[in-house]
Amino acid sequence: IFTNIILGRPVGHGIKVEGPTVKSLEREPSYRISTHSGSDGFSLSAADIVPQIKSGSLTRSARLSPWLLHPKAVPLSPLALQHLEHRETTFLALNVGGIHSYQSVSLLGRFSKAILAAGVNAPTDPAVGKFFEDHGQDEGCAMCFMLAILPSSSNDLRKWALHVAQRNSNHAQLLPSNDIQSSPYRRAIKDDPWAPVGYGFMPSAVCEGLYLALARLLRPFWYKPAVVVTEGRLVKRGAKLLPTAAKVELLLEDYTLQELVRPLEELTHVLSRLPVFDNVPSVRAEDNDLARLIETRVMHSLCRLLTRTLQLLKLLSHLRRADSMPDLPEVEWGLLHGIRFAQLVETTFGQERVEKVLNKLVTSTEQTTGVTSADVNRLADALSENCYYYFSPGNRYSYLGFQSAKEAVSLPLGNSRRAFKSREAAEYLIKAAKNWYSPTLITGQLLQTRDSEGFAEVAERSQEGNSPLAKACSFLAELGDYANIVNICLLTAENFSSKGKGLNQNYKEVVNVPGLRSWEIGLYHNRLQPFQSERTNGSPGKTMALGTSVTPKDAVNTCYSLVFYYLSKFLGSSDKNIMGEEMVSVCVFQTDKLFLHAFFKWMLQNGHKDVLLRVKQDDLEKWLQEKQNEEPELLMTYYQIQRKNYEAGELARNRAWDTGLKLILSERIEYLELALSSFSAALDGDRNSTNLDQLKTETQRNLEIAKLQNSVKREMASASTKYEIDPDTMDRLESSLLGASVLLNDFAWPYEMHEICLRIFGVCSYDDSAHICKLWKSFLTSKFLPCTTRNEVVMKKLENFVQGTNIENIQISLSNGPVSQETLFEDGLWVTAVRDSVVGFGMDITGRGSEFVFPVEFIASCLEELRLIFTQASPSNEESIPGDWTFTVLLDAQVPFKQSFEAVYNAMEREKHTSMGGMGSNRRLQMMETAVSMLESYVDGSLANRPGYQDANFLILKAAIDKVRLEVLSIPENVSVLERRLENVEQKATELAKYS
Repeated sequence: IFTNIILGRPVGHGIKVEGPTVKSLEREPSYRISTHSGSDGFSLSAADIVPQIKSGSLTRSARLSPWLLHPKAVPLSPLALQHLEHRETTFLALNVGGIHSYQSVSLLGRFSKAILAAGVNAPTDPAVGKFFEDHGQDEGCAMCFMLAILPSSSNDLRKWALHVAQRNSNHAQLLPSNDIQSSPYRRAIKDDPWAPVGYGFMPSAVCEGLYLALARLLRPFWYKPAVVVTEGRLVKRGAKLLPTAAKVELLLEDYTLQELVRPLEELTHVLSRLPVFDNVPSVRAEDNDLARLIETRVMHSLCRLLTRTLQLLKLLSHLRRADSMPDLPEVEWGLLHGIRFAQLVETTFGQERVEKVLNKLVTSTEQTTGVTSADVNRLADALSENCYYYFSPGNRYSYLGFQSAKEAVSLPLGNSRRAFKSREAAEYLIKAAKNWYSPTLITGQLLQTRDSEGFAEVAERSQEGNSPLAKACSFLAELGDYANIVNICLLTAENFSSKGKGLNQNYKEVVNVPGLRSWEIGLYHNRLQPFQSERTNGSPGKTMALGTSVTPKDAVNTCYSLVFYYLSKFLGSSDKNIMGEEMVSVCVFQTDKLFLHAFFKWMLQNGHKDVLLRVKQDDLEKWLQEKQNEEPELLMTYYQIQRKNYEAGELARNRAWDTGLKLILSERIEYLELALSSFSAALDGDRNSTNLDQLKTETQRNLEIAKLQNSVKREMASASTKYEIDPDTMDRLESSLLGASVLLNDFAWPYEMHEICLRIFGVCSYDDSAHICKLWKSFLTSKFLPCTTRNEVVMKKLENFVQGTNIENIQISLSNGPVSQETLFEDGLWVTAVRDSVVGFGMDITGRGSEFVFPVEFIASCLEELRLIFTQASPSNEESIPGDWTFTVLLDAQVPFKQSFEAVYNAMEREKHTSMGGMGSNRRLQMMETAVSMLESYVDGSLANRPGYQDANFLILKAAIDKVRLEVLSIPENVSVLERRLENVEQKATELAKYS
């Protein structure tokens, strides 16, 4: 240590650091730093000329051209070497005359003497000005800057030299293109994007001199590789072949590196004293001196180049020191292999390489004790202070966040300090996420199978590739901070979005870094465009820059995949489902539409539809609306779960009527049923309006018409139909909803579907009695046609009955030969059909407000007429169709007792009044027997609790009984039997009254 201090070397130079004494903590090194530096040329072990067969290596590192490892010496101008010469050199010569002393003063020495002699008048001194005349203004300014940075220069000399440079320099100019050829400074004219068309920019001598001074300081190392790595060999140890550590040769050892750093630091101090660095360059309409503004921007670029170079040299020194720290992982020297200093300073891929090395170094999670050594903390502080262009705020906050997270993890659950450190870690990691701008850093490595990878593969690759985002998510998951997993992933994704939200918004965090100027903030981290491949050495095609195939889109995909990765772990676990739903609640309230759509899609594709649809979110509703064609039921299910009954009804109703959807009729009916139930639920809830009630009524009507359309379709598709139906007509019925008018006029009426016509009238409230009675006559007629009878009188009465129907082909025939029982009227097979049709129709319309399509009086007269024709055809038929048949049919059709009784009784009265010459007493007696039978049927049915037989009270029954009794007593024949029957009915009615 004492020797190192005497020689001015770092204190730790040459001191071996002992590794961990615990065997389990030892690590097999992948690299070993060679004691040989590249200052005098690198070894040829990494050159292109080394045959592969002799290397015996496990894998070959990128080979470098020999000229890069051992560049040839090139003669330089004496002016380019003046800063390396001594100002005064004494030579001693020995000859026969004795020893002679000669003194030689260098050009820079003579110039410094002239300035010192002139003193404060040096800027205007003729002797000083002679140097500018002899060597040019550019070289004169360059010599001034060299004097200002040499360690042997006094403070006065440095100050006067800067004044001389500014006093003897010409000003920046914009020269017309026509004057460029005649200008004595043609070589200095440069193209600049800020220069007007037709003009060229000529910088001042101060600017050119600064370029010359900086170029001469950087020349020794600028185009040389900073690090050269030679892969290890395979060595046989026992029965195994083990690789040895790769050899690392650094161009600059610490002592040489410090020699290069010192003049560069002095030059930064010189630049800070120039007035040009007091403001930020900009072009404004009111600025007339455009040339001065252009030069200001150029000088700022030069300053940035100098600062980045200086920080890179310091960074290499810190990396060498970090390599000896047992608390840190190895420095990945291989990432810097073959990259020249110029590339590391000037190019984006060079920045990528350095950030990759630093990321693994300071964000490593190998140490799990939660305690970080003071050396590691000091290293992180030094990097953030001295290398902020490379050790970005993202790296700094990552380091602080991971240290806090490690300590939190090491503490027991429920500990108050664990909660504090967890919050602190989250805050640091959120700040880090706002400063991660490298796609390669986020993805972890090159992407080779981008198209075939799922979210799990992408997330796992980022974890394996040492992505700081993946590590942050892992720590937060371990600490139970699931909400911030989503937050940091989406904050990071925002850095790579097309809108660029948040870009360079957080560099105010590093304003307090010593030496950092305000205009330097955020200059080297705005890299949203895909990175281009760059050569790293003189062997084209043999080396690929890390991350050249990674784009911002890949980084965004990685951010989203990490969110989905942890969602899948939590939502798929019974004991962690609550954690997953907590993450879902954070995800759905994000503002990034791109993420929200990816999140919605992932939830559906991975079986979490029930969780997603429970979320009430406007963007989700809009997204589901856009996905209707692909997933038609999702939006409907969402509305139902969210109890948005009105919206669900509107959606179902619109889908039912949408002709652009390829739906069959049954599916459209289902949508109408769903719309009706939704509107009903909306009316039952808080929402109650006239408009909604109208919608419900209209939907109810549409549903009933659609069901009738389905009945028409089934009827027309049945094999028994008597019409030929073309395919287009059937397709029209099957694939669309028809209006009531179309269904009636184009299908039901032309195809003689009388019952459906009546039902359409009922739905549409069409109460024209003439049309209704005509349809009922046609409806009843269709139940016994075609028919044959053996009785001519019956045939005539049937022909009279069918008059006024809309049936085109009426088939009633008279035959005495063999006749099919299905068509013979006397066999009475039609009786059941008529009864079932009337009863079914009556029961369907009961309570629907369309009773007008069931004209009881007219139906009763028709049924009674058919019954009489049937009994006249054969006296034995009275057993199969008794006198009260019409009455019981009406009762079974849910027609009230009073209305049914009066309808049949009135029909009998009309028969009495229309009989020619009056009705005979026998017929009157038959009619009264029918009336008594109706009363008996009703009373017996009431006692038996038959449906439809309990609506009449005692007074109604008593009035009917009295009415029949009066008519019975007016008959001259013996009616004692009828009287006893009436008395019996009255007794039963009295009993019913007691029970009621």
